[in-house]
Amino acid sequence: MKGYFCLIALALTLWSKHLTQAAQDTTHKNFQSFPFRVSYRPVDLVKGQTQNVSLKCAIVPNSDHPFIFLDAIIISKEHPQGGWVDVAKIDYLKGLQTFEQGITADGHINHVEQAYLEIRWPLAVDETFGIYSCIVHGNDQDFKVLEETSEILIKQHDCKDM
Repeated sequence: MKGYFCLIALALTLWSKHLTQAAQDTTHKNFQSFPFRVSYRPVDLVKGQTQNVSLKCAIVPNSDHPFIFLDAIIISKEHPQGGWVDVAKIDYLKGLQTFEQGITADGHINHVEQAYLEIRWPLAVDETFGIYSCIVHGNDQDFKVLEETSEILIKQHDCKDM
């Protein structure tokens, strides 16, 4: 019986080392063929006039992506003084979270092929415009930790062009 417990302890130690190494080997990439589509609508935004603005980070159907499991999808915004601030997040353990006043969010990560995170503003305001990042955390078939990032600029439509 003692040998059995030693075997279990050894297995747990090896698995722990594997997870630690996987975390240290995290892949940070900004792929040209990012398997998630980052988009916003409507395209022509005017501050104080455009209603129902949304930004969505969603898996591209039938894309050749490495993920077999997703931990989280995060939408962050570039801060004017530098750095990034999380706006919304959906993760496997805590679910959907928003970190900015005046937005709502929706999302799903239980099935990789249907995964998305979407944020919405009822009206385009100053805080709507800027550079946003979609960050996707997950694992590949070898349980290697992956992180993929893509950015998009939401800009105000120039009314002089109308």
